[in-house]
Amino acid sequence: MNIFICDDNKTICNQLENLLFDYFKKYKYSLPEITIFNSGDDMLNCSDTADIIFLDIEMPGQNGIIVGEKLHKTNPNLIVFIITSYMEYLDDAMRFHVFRYLNKPIDTMRLYRNLEDALKKYYEMSSTIVIENNRDSFTIKTSDIVMIETESRKTIIHTIDQVYTSTQNMSYWASILKDSSFYSCNRSYIINMRYVSKYNNSTIYLCNDKYIAYLTKRKYSHFKSNYLMFLANYSY
Repeated sequence: MNIFICDDNKTICNQLENLLFDYFKKYKYSLPEITIFNSGDDMLNCSDTADIIFLDIEMPGQNGIIVGEKLHKTNPNLIVFIITSYMEYLDDAMRFHVFRYLNKPIDTMRLYRNLEDALKKYYEMSSTIVIENNRDSFTIKTSDIVMIETESRKTIIHTIDQVYTSTQNMSYWASILKDSSFYSCNRSYIINMRYVSKYNNSTIYLCNDKYIAYLTKRKYSHFKSNYLMFLANYSY
């Protein structure tokens, strides 16, 4: 696991790094790789990728809002903690699905409670699944699945970077995708709510409208309530 800390206050960075190591040691987790940056530009220029980041807002160069938006576009599954004393920025930060907000000075117990939720989400997103077709088998991360659809008696798996054809039918996928982010919007589609960009009473758009899934009208209210619950549980 890679964790990035980005804050121009070196005292905060060192405090947070020590608290994180203490947490992982206390609960006997494998220690993560922790990298500290003192500006958003330095973090954006880093060739490594993070699983969890702790991001200040007020920094030299590009502020944390801009940095967070850019990172979230390249990795929608990135878990972002905002650490700030400036609460007026929180509405802007919500645009890229911040996982949690931490006030300065950092409260140890609040950090640990939220870190527990973050690790649960991380391990859930890191789970893998096997796609089988007539010739091959592929192991992919479950969280990379954007949408599953049936087309001409074929099951098609759309992921963030590839498309697979599966011999496993929709009933199989509906039964195996236990992650609460997946939703069956009609008999021909299962969508991952992580990638929803917008929706109406008949259509769900995913990945900035790259994909379209059709929503049964009688399911609209059910989908809407599930999606809002998903956002409440996973985005803040």
